[in-house]
Amino acid sequence: EEARRRAAEERERTWHVLMAEAKQRLIQFHRAEHLRIQAEAWHTAESLRRYCNAMESEFGDRSDTAEWLSWARAYVLRIDPLSNPPVMPDAPEASTQALQQHLPKGWSALGPEYADYR
Repeated sequence: EEARRRAAEERERTWHVLMAEAKQRLIQFHRAEHLRIQAEAWHTAESLRRYCNAMESEFGDRSDTAEWLSWARAYVLRIDPLSNPPVMPDAPEASTQALQQHLPKGWSALGPEYADYR
């Protein structure tokens, strides 16, 4: 009985450590994903900005092109993440499902009693 109690306490301590680590991994994963999305949006905005410059250079004197160019430049500003100062993204929700993805195999975000750590 004493051995079972100690094993349960150790399992709970380990679970708390693993959950704290899972939360940190979740945050890092979320930040990295946010950064990738920003970089892709920036790359797209830069490409479209170059295209707009080429459009203006070739056809900027045409009124029908000017309307399209005006809309396109406004769109580029809306999608460019550097149109405003970047800030740290909010932390993701540490839901059971989200944390489960960052726990070692055999452990459950539901609690230490659900761990199949054998």
